[in-house]
Amino acid sequence: MKKIFSKFFVAMIVVTMMIPNTVSAKEKQDDQSVAKDGNYIVLLEDEKTYEKVISQHEDDLANTYEEYDNNLIAMDMSAKEAKALKEEQGVLSVEENIMLNGLISEEEDLTGLSELLEESDITYADLKGKKLKQWYRKAIGLKKNQNFSKNQGDVKIELLDSGVSHTDDIDIKGRENLIPNEEGGSVLFEDASGHGTSLAGIIGAKDNEAGITGINPNANIFSVKVMDARNKATLNRVIEGIYWGIENKMNIINMSFGTTVNSPALRQAVQDADAAGILLIAAAGNDDSRNVQYPAAYPEVMAVGATDTTGKQMEEFATGEELEILAPGDGILGTGLFDGVVMSSGTSMSAAEITGVASLIWAKDPTKSADFIKELMKRTGKNVSNASAKELKLVDVKKAFQAYDKFERSYVEGKDTHGAAIENKAVSESHEDALVLNGLWTAAKHKDIVTAYLNNEDTIGSAAFSLLNSNRVKIMAETAYQADYDFKTAGSGLHGTGNYIQSCKFLFNCAQKVREGTSVASAVSSASSGLGAANMTAMNNLVSDTKKMLNTDMSGISSDETNPAVRYFKVLGFATHCIADTFAHRAYVREGDLGAMDKKDFKSFTTFENAVKSGKVEYRDVVDYTSISATASRGKYEDKPEVAPRRFKDAKKGSAKLLKASLLKTGFSASWIRNPEFGTTLEGQSTYAE
Repeated sequence: MKKIFSKFFVAMIVVTMMIPNTVSAKEKQDDQSVAKDGNYIVLLEDEKTYEKVISQHEDDLANTYEEYDNNLIAMDMSAKEAKALKEEQGVLSVEENIMLNGLISEEEDLTGLSELLEESDITYADLKGKKLKQWYRKAIGLKKNQNFSKNQGDVKIELLDSGVSHTDDIDIKGRENLIPNEEGGSVLFEDASGHGTSLAGIIGAKDNEAGITGINPNANIFSVKVMDARNKATLNRVIEGIYWGIENKMNIINMSFGTTVNSPALRQAVQDADAAGILLIAAAGNDDSRNVQYPAAYPEVMAVGATDTTGKQMEEFATGEELEILAPGDGILGTGLFDGVVMSSGTSMSAAEITGVASLIWAKDPTKSADFIKELMKRTGKNVSNASAKELKLVDVKKAFQAYDKFERSYVEGKDTHGAAIENKAVSESHEDALVLNGLWTAAKHKDIVTAYLNNEDTIGSAAFSLLNSNRVKIMAETAYQADYDFKTAGSGLHGTGNYIQSCKFLFNCAQKVREGTSVASAVSSASSGLGAANMTAMNNLVSDTKKMLNTDMSGISSDETNPAVRYFKVLGFATHCIADTFAHRAYVREGDLGAMDKKDFKSFTTFENAVKSGKVEYRDVVDYTSISATASRGKYEDKPEVAPRRFKDAKKGSAKLLKASLLKTGFSASWIRNPEFGTTLEGQSTYAE
């Protein structure tokens, strides 16, 4: 039985269907919305109609989403059935399950490895000895080490995006993956695109002298993954993610994605979230049409536009009348894949900054309404000389806190007069001279993500870094991520089974062979020759997985996956995954780790404790001692970075050493695994042959 019924009910007929982004954001639904066989979203008026639709399509139900109060139903329909259903009484709309896109600027295609140094990416050498400056913090009135509130973690933020890969620099309070068949993967590679990780860093990266510092370093972030490695999300996943936020009592939902299609079902989800008191913040869009995309275009959502380092509104991004506030969006530093630092451009970054600011202000008094926080930010912003509307301002954290009490006295919920007494005469300033990277980046005339392995323990050195760019890192990340799903052969050395040292050596050698242009068959054969692994089944399965991966077109990873450079970085992604799984699964459980274990999860905690004391329990064996499901056990212990964090620190360190050696062609060394810097002890660490 459902707990609460909304005014409307959403029945979701789902899978993935791409609609070109050519429809105006103002265009309403018409008969073209049911022109194709496939998958639809149906918006229903009442419970009676909802039950009728369920009974009529009982055999086609894929998911009823019973955990939410919005009555989501997944099923398939033909175009004829969809059109007929649209005409029935109580059916408000029928629409195709469209795809939404992450709002980050376009990225360049991969070129050959030899061409890399001629590209316009900023290299390590450009930045060596220079401090990465977050110019946008000063632009919005936020000083370093400035804490406006003691309760910065009281506000719950849902980052509805592409997930967040594990990093010591961001504290994620909870994770939910709404992409089908992706449960149980390693959080080290959760975010193959890097989009969500970058935004999480902008919102709440720790102030620890490593990488960047977030707007609110104590932010209470919950990651809900709806976008895939291509930064795309089906409409049903986005809607489910919004209702997840309602169900889990989020204060803020950050949505840095968009579509030009006005979806009735999405609008209803947004209205329900607004009614639940959630502050919805969305990127306005980077589209050349200048139209604000949905969901930002809905009145219940705070639409965020962008300014550049000159203090001007970025007119190449959305400038529509729905914009409510501006934040820096040009050359923004965020947290990168593999603990790097990235530079990005787009309204996605601007929205994340507003989310961080909103969480800072709201923490002052969590009982305040979302409307109070939104209006305070809007009324206290700095003037922007070329703003597309007079009332459109650049967010000003300092002024918002200064004016807080005065605004509170005049504020009346839902009224448009409560900001009359607030005035900010400040004008947005130019910060071109404050951004070390800006001149180089702007001169390059491109807006891709630039990955810099700086200010963190895994620095690979200038020579190796000069052979990297963002696309190559993303290829590695995507392949490492997909290893848990498309290449999950049981007992494969890819996942730490067998002689992991020889598994890593095979992948290291294979990468060099494909880099030289050797065919897949020859590269795999040559790399595996002479490796007498203790567990030949594990090695044979790894060889098979590697062949399959190199001959598989991984959608969205590159326009030409036969390119030697693409193949090279794909194999390095496998190698990184192999090292990560080795430290995650083959590490011994220590007595000191027992404090992180929940005794009620175990069949007999005493038996488990005694086995650990004997020094013979690997983390992959913990599942055998638990009474909870295997998936829950692995997610809670074996694959969780917070449990025995030395494992993941050593995995990242080992991966960095392998990457550096491969890029510079200095040869494989078992010491990367045998001599971990953070003291992880592995089964077979000293006995496995190289």
